[in-house]
Amino acid sequence: MAKQQVRKTEQSFGINSLVLRLIAILATIAYYLRIHLNIGPELFGHLNWLAFPIFAFMLAEGFENSSDRYLYLRRILIFALISEIPFNYVVSGSFLNTESQNVLFTLLAGGICIYLAETVRLETNNLFLTILSEVLLCLLAYKAGSLLSLEMASYGILMVMIFYIAEKITYPKLFMLLFFGSLSFVMKTDNHLIISFLGINLAFNEVATSIPAMLCIWLYNGRRGPNSNGLKLAFYLFYPLLLTAIAIAKLSLA
Repeated sequence: MAKQQVRKTEQSFGINSLVLRLIAILATIAYYLRIHLNIGPELFGHLNWLAFPIFAFMLAEGFENSSDRYLYLRRILIFALISEIPFNYVVSGSFLNTESQNVLFTLLAGGICIYLAETVRLETNNLFLTILSEVLLCLLAYKAGSLLSLEMASYGILMVMIFYIAEKITYPKLFMLLFFGSLSFVMKTDNHLIISFLGINLAFNEVATSIPAMLCIWLYNGRRGPNSNGLKLAFYLFYPLLLTAIAIAKLSLA
């Protein structure tokens, strides 16, 4: 499949993709330390909603810029498989666990959805069929997340599709704002973010933590930043290495 011209233009201000990735990585580290090792304040336990939207956005952005999209998805699959064994131990205390899969599988499923949507768009060159395929894939993504027991579940795959669609429309920021604003109201969660203000405790749906992620994404200037092969490998290795380190820590504390 031929590489498509990216609609997004570079800006002279804002943050590049390297800074975005580092924000998501730090948020992920803080989240896993809080959830699995009880290290850090309670706020850290909600930072998956800061990290994942950025990873989902960068996946959609990387897909647009990739010269070999099949290789791009295959690379995610490889590191998802590598991450699964330490992930199983971290979440269940066993190296074999079929009840949940790590977040790279969620990103992979989202990548497959946008691959299919892009194929329809390029092969048909028909606006109606393109929109229809995107709607159907969004519905499929929502259902597949629950059936496959993926981390971030249905909303994770749907989020990847939303960022992909946002790149194709006239007002992407408004589209993303409406999606995440709606998600904060309709998503049911047992976890709430408690903020104390003037002695009053305010409870928010933890999805509200994605609002800072939106601000970071809106500040993205379209520039890649440093992008050496070593840096690319480091970003892919980060997640399995983090899971391995936490698994070792849990083994030593057992």
